[in-house]
Amino acid sequence: MFLSSSTSPEIHSYLHAKEQGEKSRTELYFLLRRSGLYFSTKGTSEEPRHLQFFCEFSLSDTYMSLTGKKISGAPTNHGFCFKPNKSGGNRDLKQLCADEEQSGT
Repeated sequence: MFLSSSTSPEIHSYLHAKEQGEKSRTELYFLLRRSGLYFSTKGTSEEPRHLQFFCEFSLSDTYMSLTGKKISGAPTNHGFCFKPNKSGGNRDLKQLCADEEQSGT
């Protein structure tokens, strides 16, 4: 409902990101916009030239992780992931983890 409204605020937070095939997680500054999820390549800069596209929600399924710390070695249990709807298998899985439950939600 949030992403389908005509006006929506931008939400931003630091998240721990891990892409499939990577061994470690990187803490990045993420921005949630109606067009998708982006991360900044320059600290907390929100300038378009510093934002890199991460995921589009209309083309992905979102899953919450209840035991990410134990199973996948996440820094906290507030994890979630995005899996594209296309037939790419698990190699396109993108995992994120928030420090607090509110940031993850």
